[in-house]
Amino acid sequence: MEVYNLFYGAVYLFTGLWTGSFLNVCVWRFPRQLSPIKGRSSCPRCGHALSPGDLVPVFSWLFLRGKCRYCHRPISRRYPLTEALTGLVFLLCFYVFGAGFRSVPACLFASALITAAWIDWDFTYIPDGISLFILLAGLLSVIPLPAYGLLTRFSWKSLGDHIVAAVLIGSALFIVSRLTGGGIGGGDIKLLAASGFYLGLPRGLLALFGGYVLAAAWVVPALMRGKIHRRSSIPMAPFFAVSLILSLLWGEQILNWYLNLVFRGGV
Repeated sequence: MEVYNLFYGAVYLFTGLWTGSFLNVCVWRFPRQLSPIKGRSSCPRCGHALSPGDLVPVFSWLFLRGKCRYCHRPISRRYPLTEALTGLVFLLCFYVFGAGFRSVPACLFASALITAAWIDWDFTYIPDGISLFILLAGLLSVIPLPAYGLLTRFSWKSLGDHIVAAVLIGSALFIVSRLTGGGIGGGDIKLLAASGFYLGLPRGLLALFGGYVLAAAWVVPALMRGKIHRRSSIPMAPFFAVSLILSLLWGEQILNWYLNLVFRGGV
């Protein structure tokens, strides 16, 4: 069993690192209306096409000391950070969900969240395609595939519960947006509704609450230091992405811990 875990852990880590490299491409190209699968990767500074040796996740950046091989200008630390983060998340998905089919939609979901987080941080908007991708990942996690022996696990009630979660979360956030004059953006509403479909209502609400807590933990100190002001547009997707991934991996444990704490406190 230990050899099994080490082998598949390495496979998931390796796959996550390369997926993270692809996510970097998506983050750069999606806002510019470019296809992530057409054309060669190039230096964001000088535009020189990159060779295969320049594209090895994390290691190429370290080997080149964070600089472009051709123009020698600095390359953001975000690139290796995204690759390493995605590798870590894939590894955690393996340890939480196993090497079976359940981990596949989880990895897809997390990848979409990482992409949304960076795009929102840079441009304060979230492409609708990312939310649609999360919906498809959610369907993949709910709809049965007989080839994987999952037919007996499916029920219309389960699918209905996920739909209800998406509708309730999306509707509640839409009402909040209208009441606050756009206090939460449409992209965030779609992202959270789609994520609610994936996670279900309990974990979806947990992630929603956690995202606002994380945002407050960043916003309050930033306001005090004068880095932002009260009318600043705050990219919420990074905070929601962290909370959603935590809820994906350990949401049930967190909810059980909280409920036990409440009921024990009540007794």
